[in-house]
Amino acid sequence: MGKLKKLIEKSRQFKTNRKEEIILVFSIIILIGGLILDLNCMIKTPLNHMEDMSWLLSIQTSIVVLPIAIVALLSGIISESYMGVKKIAYYLHIKPRIFNQKRIIIMEFILLFISVCMNMCHFNNLIFSCLIIEMIIILYNISGIIEAYYGNIEVENEIKEYLEKEVDLNKKCEAHISALISDWVKISSKQLSDEFKDYFKIFFKFNLAIMLKEKDTKKANSNAVKVAKALLTSNSNDCKCD
Repeated sequence: MGKLKKLIEKSRQFKTNRKEEIILVFSIIILIGGLILDLNCMIKTPLNHMEDMSWLLSIQTSIVVLPIAIVALLSGIISESYMGVKKIAYYLHIKPRIFNQKRIIIMEFILLFISVCMNMCHFNNLIFSCLIIEMIIILYNISGIIEAYYGNIEVENEIKEYLEKEVDLNKKCEAHISALISDWVKISSKQLSDEFKDYFKIFFKFNLAIMLKEKDTKKANSNAVKVAKALLTSNSNDCKCD
């Protein structure tokens, strides 16, 4: 069962990585294509004859601020977290290997800068290529937000797999367990048995990693006390300790 779970996780991550790699390669091809069309005097496109491309730059400027506006708007709406990991943060920052939110914003500004420079050289096809790439990246970004908003169970499963991988790699154990405890304390009274078991399993793994790998017994004991207090004062029969 564990091997099958890991196989599914690898397959899902492979698909995500593959999608990002295709977008990256396709974007490079579009950029090179636009440059060739501008440098090759033999092949002319309608864009070669346009003198004023400021309208296109205005569209690009609007697109550049779109990712920032989307995140600012949705951070308040999709504020749900699972095991201490915000669902929107998982899809926009953690899951993407290439196109995380920070890189998308940087890429959008770089493409806008290239367009402004190319406008001075009258490389109109290259400006249009930058616009197409920006739109592709934004659409990919929005698809991630839609997944975070609608795929509730799938997101939770992916977050569990991500945290288990972090334990195995011994990465950010203290930060993860602090966020998990903070989240767990708030919802412990509403939890059902299955969710409680999932939280406890991840908590136990992180706490064990802190105790064995980081040799911090004091911190591990402190974490256990915090969780015990929350469970003992909980009103839920499903998550109370006997």
